[in-house]
Amino acid sequence: MSQEGENGRPGTPDPDPSSSIIGTGRKSAFQPYKPITILTNLQRGNVKTSNREVTTQPLTFHERAARGELVPDEVNPSNVNLVDETGKTALMWAAYHARLPTVMMLVEKGADVNLVGKRLESPLIYAAASGQLAVINYLLQQGADADAADLDGNTPLIFATYGNHAQSVTALLQHGASITHFNYNGDSPFSIAVSKRLLAAQHAMENFIREFIETNCAKVANFVKLEQQEGFEPVMEAA
Repeated sequence: MSQEGENGRPGTPDPDPSSSIIGTGRKSAFQPYKPITILTNLQRGNVKTSNREVTTQPLTFHERAARGELVPDEVNPSNVNLVDETGKTALMWAAYHARLPTVMMLVEKGADVNLVGKRLESPLIYAAASGQLAVINYLLQQGADADAADLDGNTPLIFATYGNHAQSVTALLQHGASITHFNYNGDSPFSIAVSKRLLAAQHAMENFIREFIETNCAKVANFVKLEQQEGFEPVMEAA
């Protein structure tokens, strides 16, 4: 679902200045995102939005990307990777707001799926933070780095875990995201899920691990059986 801000303008996640507390009571490097922060010129200037004449200001290129209103003819090499005043590209906006057709159009027009923002946040991180499964799968198929971390060492999998987005967690793991990665505070996806009681994300990781073990055990068993059928001798004998 798209996040809409005040006056119909799209909201986007921004780092929360107050870090969350995870596990041991230490301040975590993971900073959750506010879901409805509104990016307008007035707010960037710390002016109350109630004083803003919304009818006189058209939506910006990036805001229209968030609303899925961009058309191919207006996207070109000069703006496809252009960042707004907050350091976000149109692809980041569209990814967070689940505008898959816009995401696809931007990528086809040359948007860099691994371009990062001021805090090293990628389009995939934005999609993972808001649990946008279709966008996550598309970005991964287009070469997005599943383990690209932000300034605090948080990967898309950590963001998906913190949002308790089970399907997104599974998709990222299936595309090679590291379940053992630790951020700069020493938190891993699994430790966050357990300490914050994010059961959907925890179960998704447990199921992935179980299936991985079962699949690889079956492969090993089949390999041993094949060796026996072919009459191969063991490389090493038991002492």
